[in-house]
Amino acid sequence: MPHPTLPRSRRQRGFMLIEVLVSAVIFAIGVLALIGLQSKMTRAQAAAKDRTDAAYLATELQALMWSDLGNLASYHNCPITYAPCAEWRDKLASVLPGSAGQAQTITVSNTGDVAIALAWQTAQGDVHTYTTQTTIRPAR
Repeated sequence: MPHPTLPRSRRQRGFMLIEVLVSAVIFAIGVLALIGLQSKMTRAQAAAKDRTDAAYLATELQALMWSDLGNLASYHNCPITYAPCAEWRDKLASVLPGSAGQAQTITVSNTGDVAIALAWQTAQGDVHTYTTQTTIRPAR
């Protein structure tokens, strides 16, 4: 025997619609949070790539210095008049975005201590630097 259904009271009408609207708002907030997270992850990935490129370029310059020990003093501030430095600076400008307008400091002391400081500007306008130091001396 079927049970009779009772009519709904006026207070319960539309309650399901409110539940659906609230769940749609919660879902929309979740989607917006995921979009924000994706944006931050993309910026972090780009920053990590720039740091890796800067480390690689600094290491490459150190390798150039090691292979050209007789002209080590020529690498001080890496002038564009010295051919290996000009090539390296061209590579720096093409690989590391925003480095062209920034000061790059390459210091070579008389004792063979080398300090390289590379700077670049991100698309957001932040200036970042990478600094490394080493000693380059011929074997005795």
